[in-house]
Amino acid sequence: METMTPTTANAYNLSLRELAVLALVAEGRADKQIGRELGISPFTARKHVQNVRRKMGASCRTEASVRAVRAGLLP
Repeated sequence: METMTPTTANAYNLSLRELAVLALVAEGRADKQIGRELGISPFTARKHVQNVRRKMGASCRTEASVRAVRAGLLP
């Protein structure tokens, strides 16, 4: 499976960490998997996901992923 890499474009004012988390969310990763891959706790990963959803005005992870792709933040 190809790993998505976040771009530097940032229409939603997301931090680089939030973009990295969003890329993993778009790949379908759970908070525990995101934490393991990025070397952070699952709780921190969950907080990043919450921040991403809030900044993007997304009601769920899927909506955030779709918005990110449409905005050109992710391939």
